[in-house]
Amino acid sequence: MAPRSRLAIPTNAPLPHTHRLPPASRDVLKTLLRLSRPSLINLALEWLRDANRPFCTPFLQAYTDDQEEENAPYLSAHSIEELTEIYEELQVRKGTKREVVDRIVEGDWRHGLTLYQLAMAEAQYLFDHPTAQRWTALRLSKLKPSTSQDTTLSHTENTPTAILPRFHAPTFLNNLQREISPIVKAHYHLTRPSDPSLPLTFLRIYIHDSPYNTQRSLQSTSNKASPASRTLFLAFPDGAPYIYVSHTSSSASTSTNESHSLRKAIIDAVPKALSRTQERYKLEPTSLSTKSLPALLQMRGKDGMNCAQGGWGIFADLEACGSVLDFRRDEERREERTRRKLEEGHGEDEDKENRVEGEAQQRKRSFLGPQESPDAKRRKLVAEGRFGNSGLPDDGTGIERLDVRLDDPFPVVPVEAGAEAGAAASGRRPLRQEPSTTAGSNQVGRKLRPSLLDKSAREEDQSADGTLDKDEWIPDVRLSFQGSHVFAGLRQLVEKGVIDGKRMPGWMTGEASVSIGVVTDGRIRVKADGLV
Repeated sequence: MAPRSRLAIPTNAPLPHTHRLPPASRDVLKTLLRLSRPSLINLALEWLRDANRPFCTPFLQAYTDDQEEENAPYLSAHSIEELTEIYEELQVRKGTKREVVDRIVEGDWRHGLTLYQLAMAEAQYLFDHPTAQRWTALRLSKLKPSTSQDTTLSHTENTPTAILPRFHAPTFLNNLQREISPIVKAHYHLTRPSDPSLPLTFLRIYIHDSPYNTQRSLQSTSNKASPASRTLFLAFPDGAPYIYVSHTSSSASTSTNESHSLRKAIIDAVPKALSRTQERYKLEPTSLSTKSLPALLQMRGKDGMNCAQGGWGIFADLEACGSVLDFRRDEERREERTRRKLEEGHGEDEDKENRVEGEAQQRKRSFLGPQESPDAKRRKLVAEGRFGNSGLPDDGTGIERLDVRLDDPFPVVPVEAGAEAGAAASGRRPLRQEPSTTAGSNQVGRKLRPSLLDKSAREEDQSADGTLDKDEWIPDVRLSFQGSHVFAGLRQLVEKGVIDGKRMPGWMTGEASVSIGVVTDGRIRVKADGLV
C-alpha cells in the first residue's frame, strides 16, 4: 500500500528554529558571504557551543554512508570536539573567506542551515557593521482610557501611570506572534550585543509570506524575494520610551508594495503586544532617521540628552560644566595660584630658561607657518558656543542627511501708488509678488515622486483655514544636507566663515534632534505623518 502524502494545514504557529534552508539558497549564500573570515569562524564556533547545538546540529559521519562520504568534497567529522578543533585551526592559520564558506555549506552543514543559524549570522553582520542598517526612532506613547488624547511617556516621570511597559521577552514574543500570525508567518530571534556602549535588545523578524510554517513551504519561497526585504530588525533601548526600526535597503525593493505592507502590519502590532489591560500604547514618529546607533542612543535614549543638543549639551554634561556641590575646582584654583607664586620666586635662572624656550617656540612657529588669525579664533569660539560638544567629526554620532521645508511666506515689497502709476505709464510691470492661484503652480519643474516633506491633507486644510493675506505667497523651498556627518560639516563651515554662526538658526546646530522637519518662523517642527 502506497504511503499517504503529508498534508500541510494552515496554522498560527511561528516558524521554528530548526527549519533548514538549502545550502544553495540565496539567503544562505548572501548572508555568509557578507561576513569576514574571522567572523565566519567565530560564528561556526558559536554554533558548536552546547547552548546553541540543539538548533545548529552539524553533519557528522554517523549521518552518512561510505559511498556518499567518498563523493563529498569535505570529510565529515566524527564528533563535535573534532569539528571544534578544525575551526580553531582555521582561526590560527591564514586563508580566504571563500574557504570557510565552502567548508560550511558543502561540508559541515551540507544538509542546510537552520533559521536560527541564519539569524545569528545576520546579527553578527549587524554587530560588525553598526552602520549597515538605516534606523528610524519611534516614540512609545500611552493612551488615556477616558479620552482619545494621548500622553507621551517620559522616563523621568515617577508617576505610576507614566511608567514604561515591562519588556518580558517571552511574553512580548507570544503577544506579537498572536497579533501578526493571521497575516504572515515569521521567525523571531532576540539577541544583545556584547559591546557595553550599545545597551540595546535586537529583535530580528524573518517574514515568511505563506499560511504554512512547514519546511517545504519555507524552501519553496526562499528564493522568491530578496533576503533584505524579508528581514526586519527592531531595537529596544534600555530604559527609554523609544523603539528603533530598520529600513529596507534601496537595492532590495523588488516587491516594494507587498513587503512594505507586511512590515507596516508588524510595526503596528508592536504597541499592541506591549499593551495590557487598562494600559494601551501606540507608536509616534520622531522625525529622526540615521545609520548611527550611538546617535540614536544619544538623541532618543535614556541618557537625558533628548532636549539638550547643540550648544545646550554642555549643561547636560556634568563632567564639563561641573556641579554646584563640587568643591574640587576651588581647591584646584588655589593650588594653581600657589604653584605660580613658587615659580615666580625661582630667580633669574628660570627667567633665562623661559627666554630660551620662548625663542625656540618662536622659531618653531615660523617654521610651521603662520598662526591662526584673530578672526579665525573668534569664529571657532562662536562655533563652540553654538554647537557645544556636538558636531565633532570623530564623535561617532553623525547624521547622514537633514531635510527641511521652509514654510514661511515670501516677503512682499510694498509698492506705492505713484510708483505703480509710473510703472504702468512706462509699460513696466510693478514689483509686486502676485499670489499663487493654482494648487499645482508650486509643483512646476519638480518630480512627481512623493516625499516625506510633501504637505499632507491635514496641513493643506490648516493652510486653507489659516490667516494668510491674499497677497502672501508661500514658495515650496526645500533644503537637503547630506554627508557622513551633517552637523560636523556645518560646524566646519561656521569655523571657515562660510556661515555666520551668530545669525544661523538653531535647527542647523542639531538642537531639535531631528533629521526631517518643517521650519516656520525660524523654528523647526516635527513631521508627524507616517511611521516609516
